[in-house]
Amino acid sequence: MTHALSALCLVLALALSGCGTTGPILATWGEDPLAPYPGEQLTPEAVDAQLDIAQRELDEGLAWEATRRALRLYEDTQLDSARGNRTIQTLIDAYDAAIRASTRPSQLDRIRTSRLPRTVRAMRAVAKAELRLARDTPLLAFEELWELEQSYPAHHLSNEAADLVWAAATRLRERDGSFLFFYSDAGRANTVYDYLVVQHPTHPRCDEAYWRLASFDAERRRFVDAILHLEDLVLYHPTSPYAIEAEARIPTLRLEDHARSDFDIGSLERILAETRAWLARHGRVGLSPERDALVERMRAQEVECLMRLARGDLAIARYYDRLDESFGAWQHAARAQDYAAEANDADLIEEARALVVEHESAALGTRGADGADTGAGAGADTGAEAGAR
Repeated sequence: MTHALSALCLVLALALSGCGTTGPILATWGEDPLAPYPGEQLTPEAVDAQLDIAQRELDEGLAWEATRRALRLYEDTQLDSARGNRTIQTLIDAYDAAIRASTRPSQLDRIRTSRLPRTVRAMRAVAKAELRLARDTPLLAFEELWELEQSYPAHHLSNEAADLVWAAATRLRERDGSFLFFYSDAGRANTVYDYLVVQHPTHPRCDEAYWRLASFDAERRRFVDAILHLEDLVLYHPTSPYAIEAEARIPTLRLEDHARSDFDIGSLERILAETRAWLARHGRVGLSPERDALVERMRAQEVECLMRLARGDLAIARYYDRLDESFGAWQHAARAQDYAAEANDADLIEEARALVVEHESAALGTRGADGADTGAGAGADTGAEAGAR
């Protein structure tokens, strides 16, 4: 019992004496923690005296005492403009000194957040985030900033906060740890990058954030999300060094996500159009080895699209051939032949030409003098076209 009472007294004594490097913030028994402090609703002369005391405390390195004295004046007294400005400035200077003397995030919790004015509250959140990053807890650093900006979306340290959000996301992505199979730091990094581009869209690293978001989603075959991020990058950051490659990756990811040539002709035509548009704008070679390699890949992608379109039309032509619908077989075989010729694929050209020759006479014979389809093949072609598109 005696040992327990002694331990309790020791803990109480440590709590009352304070544990920070800037001096005690709690008073011993019977002592006013802000002595001398005359009370509430001070006269102008008493306010000036208290501000002078706070400045002396600050000069002596008693940053937390000066902070609490200025905060007490801010809360208790109706101040005129000049004294109000001086009180706020003293509070900011004192809290800034306390931040510089702090080595742990918990040291900045000595004053309840709800008591702090917006400026000081922003200083506290940014400082805690910096300390948490220094202690390699980037998710906690982000949470400090998120909580601040839920209450104050616009504050005077917005640029510093955005830099810390970027740093937290990057640290999470680089670390890429996980908790069992449920959470990964890389996945959390995506959440933080998303926050950056939405909450701080003018940050200079937003283009890279979009790029990293798209790369993460593409690696996990979430192609729709990846394409959306790349489209935002191209739209909002057209001069970014990532923009040209991002524009190239959009049709590339569409092609990778492509299912079947015979049922996705419309999407293949879109991919081909986007690829050719990119080559028209950025297809110049000789700028750099990296650009030349990208141009070569896009040209190969153009050929791949043409071959897939040719194979798709050939699949539909064979379907009509089995139904003995000559016009549909001829029409799609002719189009497949054109695509194959653009791709310079001799095998596909020959296969398509054989179907064209086989059905050409019968197909042209089903058309009336006015050029309109009169046979059953026209109706069948319309239905198959709808399915292919």
